[in-house]
Amino acid sequence: MLFDYLEEKKWSDISREERFFVSELYHDFKRDKEQCLSFIKENIIGDNKTDVINIISDVENVEVAFEVCLYRDLYKYLGKSIQKSIFPQKRTFNLCIFTEKGILIIEAKANQGYDGEQLLDIQEDRDIFLKEIFKDKDIKIAIISIHSGKYNPHRPTLEYFDGYLTWEQISNRYIDNKAIYQRANNIYRD
Repeated sequence: MLFDYLEEKKWSDISREERFFVSELYHDFKRDKEQCLSFIKENIIGDNKTDVINIISDVENVEVAFEVCLYRDLYKYLGKSIQKSIFPQKRTFNLCIFTEKGILIIEAKANQGYDGEQLLDIQEDRDIFLKEIFKDKDIKIAIISIHSGKYNPHRPTLEYFDGYLTWEQISNRYIDNKAIYQRANNIYRD
């Protein structure tokens, strides 16, 4: 369906918001969790991809979650106040894949790359907050990036992540939303 007031376009042809693209991916991942895990295992790139694969391999219980405010919601569930804690109150991860072995955190970009502040947040998550909140649990945690295939992050940027995927790879796997994922890939710095 095209709209006159959008110059004969759909919103999905116009949106540049990464949350829109991540939302579509969330639904694709949730619809077929086995395909999701298989896709990640087959396509993940990076020096620490083994850590990612270990979290999602040979698992029966899988939950995919969108816009996860992990620290705030977990603390509330545990009956604690996040205001009196070291954890950032509003820190939200784009996607999380929960398995019995651990959590795969996915941070995504479309139109832009990562800036220094975002990378510092990821470093704090990895080095401080995730270790602290799960200190008594025997789980693994990995963080990956999804970004445009046009984005060529410098090696130091990639070191903040255990691996990465591109929107281009995703567009080739999830054919029903191919145009949406190709748009996520193509809008980088346009």
